[in-house]
Amino acid sequence: MDFLLIAILLLTTGNLVQSSSTANPCTNYCSQGGVCLKTPQGPKCICLPRWKGKHCEIQEAAGGINSSQVVQADQVRNGPGLCEIFAPNHCLNGGICDVNEQEFICHCKYPFTGDRCQYVSLCYKYCLNNGLCYLHTNGSPKCVCASDNEGERCEKSIVPRPTCDQMPATYCNTGVCLHAAVPPRCHCPEAYTGEQCETRITPTTEPFERCNVTTCRNGATCHNNGNSFYCHCPKRFTGKRCETILG
Repeated sequence: MDFLLIAILLLTTGNLVQSSSTANPCTNYCSQGGVCLKTPQGPKCICLPRWKGKHCEIQEAAGGINSSQVVQADQVRNGPGLCEIFAPNHCLNGGICDVNEQEFICHCKYPFTGDRCQYVSLCYKYCLNNGLCYLHTNGSPKCVCASDNEGERCEKSIVPRPTCDQMPATYCNTGVCLHAAVPPRCHCPEAYTGEQCETRITPTTEPFERCNVTTCRNGATCHNNGNSFYCHCPKRFTGKRCETILG
């Protein structure tokens, strides 16, 4: 394999070397154009042909090509990739490993989360009845319920409330169904009462008593009061008709 082709291949496998941070363990870690990669075991160098060593600092004999590096470079492009070479089993629970610049990252399958897909999402099976789950800013799961459910986890079914249009024409008997009320309410005529105006009000049969000359006694003054009367008693008398002498 041509040296120039290998060099291009190594330098285009995900832009593995670029960082200006002094805290980056890959900064100036590999020499002679070697590509640095952060692995769970620490920084590793992929050396260009004719170079080897931990930091690609050892030059091989003239004319010798490190065949392992050629095979490795070919694997990066055509085989399982950097994850399988340097970080096998880095992503857990079926997560897919990828390289972002110098870092291994995991694309997790639901319901797993975390930098290595090691955690189960708090939203997993939290919302019931097809409710949609999201994480609040405080980290707790919250639910957006479908129109026919309610509750913290969408666990309650909303029972549809009937309207006047859904009730029979005789629902309020002699009254009128109020369309603005849910559930329906009835407005009854004066002679009826009850939730559905089903009870007729029986008028009183007692005769009305009004003031006359014999209504109040002992000189009391009589006053008509609606359908009844009221006696204003003089001193020393009491009772409805001022018939009782005070002791």
